[in-house]
Amino acid sequence: MTELSDGLVRLEGIDFRTAYEIGSALARGLVARGAGMSALPGAEIAAAFLAAVGRPPALDLLELERLASVENFIAVRNRIGGPRKV
Repeated sequence: MTELSDGLVRLEGIDFRTAYEIGSALARGLVARGAGMSALPGAEIAAAFLAAVGRPPALDLLELERLASVENFIAVRNRIGGPRKV
């Protein structure tokens, strides 16, 4: 969720507090369903974004899903000391 929030700040131009609120709402929904991040569809991210920001995200649903993926979290931290081998 942290990288999803960071990505929304970078790519959608929203403040981090709002992005964090979106991530928190999504996390609560996943916990309530007993689901993991891989069960988070782009449409659910877009709906949470719309509710928090008052406009739909500029990013498409696939890009929103990519932002929330474990693979993206690791890829953006591809540096010495990060979780990915260099």
